[in-house]
Amino acid sequence: MPEGSARWSRLMSLVESQPVITDDAGASARLGRVVSAACDALSAVGVGITLMDRDGWRGVVAATSALVKQLDELQFVYGEGPCLDAFRLGRAILVDDLLDRVWAGWAGYTPAAEEAGVAAVFAFPLQIGAARLGVLEVYRNPAGALTQDELRDAAIFVDIAVATLLERQESAVDGRAAAGLEESLDYRIYQAQGMLRVQLDIDLVDAMARLRAYAVGSGRRLVDVADAVLAGDLHLGREDL
Repeated sequence: MPEGSARWSRLMSLVESQPVITDDAGASARLGRVVSAACDALSAVGVGITLMDRDGWRGVVAATSALVKQLDELQFVYGEGPCLDAFRLGRAILVDDLLDRVWAGWAGYTPAAEEAGVAAVFAFPLQIGAARLGVLEVYRNPAGALTQDELRDAAIFVDIAVATLLERQESAVDGRAAAGLEESLDYRIYQAQGMLRVQLDIDLVDAMARLRAYAVGSGRRLVDVADAVLAGDLHLGREDL
C-alpha cells in the first residue's frame, strides 16, 4: 500500500475509534471525532474547527474543549489571529512560538492565548479549489514546530473535515447549514448586530465594532454580550464606542 494511502487509512481508523459523545449522526458529531483524533495524533492541547465565509466568522462547529472554543472566538473579537489569516490568505499559518516577535501584530490575541496556556498554534484553511469553508486550528504547549509527518497528518485531517462538510451539505436545504451544524452556528451575534444597527441608526460594520469593543473592555465572551443585547439587559449607546 502506498505511504499516502496507509497514512489515510491509519488516521481514518483513529477518527472512527473516537468515542461518540452524542446521538446526532450529523456533521457536527463527525467533526467532533475528527478534532479529537487530531488532538491525539498531533500531541495537541486542543483542536477546533471554525466555519467562516466572506462575511466573516460563522461559529465553532467542533472543539476538544470549551477553552478551544473561547480561543477561536477571541480571534473574531479582536479581529486578528492565525485563524483569520489562514482563511484570508488561503494557506496554513504555522506559529511554532507565539512569543516570537514576528507575531507581535496580534496585540490582543497573543497575550490571551498565552494566558490560556497556549505556546504554539497551527491554522489550516478548509477549502476546495478557491472556495474556503473555514479553518482547522491546532493548539500546542510547549512551543515547537510540527514535524513533517505531523504536517502530513494535519493535511489529512483537513481533507477529512472538508469531505465531511461537503458530504453533509449535499443533502442540506438550500441556504441552510448541513444537518448537525445549524445549532453550532451562532446567529445570536448577528442578530444583536442587526438590532444595534436599527436602534442606533449605524451601519453593520459599526454595530459589530461596538459589540467587539464592549466584549474586549468587559472581558466577556462576544456571544454573552450578544445575549445581553438581545435580552435588553445591555444597551450600547454611543458612549460605548
